[in-house]
Amino acid sequence: MPPTTPLESTPWIATLLSDKTYITTPMPSRIPKSSTEDNFFARTINTPSTIPACIMQYQRPDGSSGSQSKTEGVKRLRLFVRLAENVTGYPGTLHGGVTASLLDESMGLLLGVRGEVGPAGERARDGVLSEVPVTAYLNTRFKRPIPVPADVVVNVWLREGGEAGGRKWVVGGDVRDENEKVLAEGECLYVRVRASKL
Repeated sequence: MPPTTPLESTPWIATLLSDKTYITTPMPSRIPKSSTEDNFFARTINTPSTIPACIMQYQRPDGSSGSQSKTEGVKRLRLFVRLAENVTGYPGTLHGGVTASLLDESMGLLLGVRGEVGPAGERARDGVLSEVPVTAYLNTRFKRPIPVPADVVVNVWLREGGEAGGRKWVVGGDVRDENEKVLAEGECLYVRVRASKL
């Protein structure tokens, strides 16, 4: 089957994508919605000169390579990202805010895959935010400059939480290059907010 994004032609990414313990799926926040939800990832940085390609994978809940339809037990997710020239801070270096955004978004996607977020369109209605997890804190450590242009992988994993009816989750993550060198690390606390006005 021919590649559907340029990332699939990158040898180290193609190798990771072939891992049968992971399921490859479109990144939901890259899909434009009728509301303003996800506009930052779906429109603002979804251009040929910013982040032209992303591929998302989540690990099968039991780690097997068999079919698995339930995703509540998913504990790991990775996002492959192509970084282009217009996401720099210093010349040739990824802007730190974009690094933090990639970590935050990937961590949130993990909760989405687990079914903690709810379907698009039901997260906010009539100016009221329904009971969804929101970022309480995101601690980011910048280990090395992230070169641009480049392809990177954002790995995230559930550290705490995930119990039925739970209201808090701690998610860890890192950004790595093709040599598996850690470029940035992060930890995020998500808290399920009660219904409130936006």
